[in-house]
Amino acid sequence: MLGLLSPQIAERIKRYYQKDDLRCGIISELKETKVRLVSTVYLLTRKVGTYDKELIEWVKKHLKGYEGSYPTQRILQTLENLSAQSNNQQLKAIQSLYYDEESGLSLKKFYLPFLEAKIDLLSVFGEKFRSLIFEIRSQIQILNEEIDNAQFYFRKTFDSSMSSENQEIVRLNITWCYKNIARQEKLIVEKINDLI
Repeated sequence: MLGLLSPQIAERIKRYYQKDDLRCGIISELKETKVRLVSTVYLLTRKVGTYDKELIEWVKKHLKGYEGSYPTQRILQTLENLSAQSNNQQLKAIQSLYYDEESGLSLKKFYLPFLEAKIDLLSVFGEKFRSLIFEIRSQIQILNEEIDNAQFYFRKTFDSSMSSENQEIVRLNITWCYKNIARQEKLIVEKINDLI
C-alpha cells in the first residue's frame, strides 16, 4: 500500500514546485509587460494631448520601484520634474510644444510567450488566478487588434491620392485609436496589479 502512494506523493511534490516556478515565470513576464504598457500610455497621452497631473501620478506609481530591464529612469525623472513645477494648464502648454499632427507612433504589439508556452499547465492554479490570467490574455489580444487598426490608419496617411477631407478623417481615426489603446492598456495594468 505504501509503495502505491509513493508515486502520488512524488507527483504532488513535483506539482507543488512546478506551480511555484510557473507562478514566478508568469508574474515576471507580466511585470515586464506592465512597465511597457505604462510607458506606452505615457507616450500615447502625450501624443493626443490628454495627459494631466492625475495621469502623471498614475504613471509614476506604476513605474516606481521597477528594477527590470526596461529603461524607466528617464521617464520617471521627467515626470518628477513636471509634477513638481506644473499645473494642468502648464502641462497643456508644454504638451503643445511636442504635438505634431503629422507624425505617428510606431506601436509594438504585446506578447506573453512564457504564458502561451505554459498555458496547458494553468490547471494547477485556483479559479481566481486562472480567470485573471485569461482575462489579461484576452485583453492583450483586443489591444493588439486596436494597435493593428492604428497602424492601418497611420499607413493611410501616406496615401497621396486621398482627398484632404479623407486625410482629416484618417487623422481623427488615428487619434481615436491612440486614445482607445491607452484606455485598454490602463485596464490591463490594473488587471495585472490584481494578479501580482
